[in-house]
Amino acid sequence: MTDNIGLFVIYFIAGYIVVSFLFSVMKTKKQETKDEEETNVPTQQKWYQILEIEQTSSLDEIKKSYRSKMKKYHPDRVTGLGKEFSKLAEEKSKEINMAYDEALKLKR
Repeated sequence: MTDNIGLFVIYFIAGYIVVSFLFSVMKTKKQETKDEEETNVPTQQKWYQILEIEQTSSLDEIKKSYRSKMKKYHPDRVTGLGKEFSKLAEEKSKEINMAYDEALKLKR
């Protein structure tokens, strides 16, 4: 009888450890998914606001604005300033690229 109780306690503790581990893994995965969703949230700004031009701008004006923005915010330009600045520049350049792509779709 005492052997069964001892075995029960061992199985209970092992089960508790496994369940705790699975919950911690699920929590980590959920946080990673949440972080990915936050980085993929579309911007509330319009493409012409991001490129700082008029909505009725010509294709040449769009390209000119895009190139000047990318020169300013390209991640390679801030590599010496640290990871935080590189990450910000990368996010800004992605935003600029998405705005440029949207502008090209509308203007063609």
